[in-house]
Amino acid sequence: ALSLELLSARLQAERLNGKDISLTLDTLAQDLQAQGKHDEAEPLYREALEVRRETLGNRHPNTLASINNLGMLLYMKGDLAAAEPLSREALEVRRETLGNR
Repeated sequence: ALSLELLSARLQAERLNGKDISLTLDTLAQDLQAQGKHDEAEPLYREALEVRRETLGNRHPNTLASINNLGMLLYMKGDLAAAEPLSREALEVRRETLGNR
């Protein structure tokens, strides 16, 4: 995994160049989450999800991954009220796409 410093620098460069920053945001959030820095990871997951909803739509696999990542983080933080709607949304889209498997 890339270091947090490298990911942060990459994120700044991508923002300046107008590139899709969702993958970098998501990767940085995952690294922070792995270090137990949940409060720092949450806004990055939220931004990644927002970017993916805007650029890819609500049914794209990467958007669903962002929904899941944010939902799991919120669950880990004990914020079940915020995690549940995300889990339900992801499940609904997966059922629509794949059926009841």
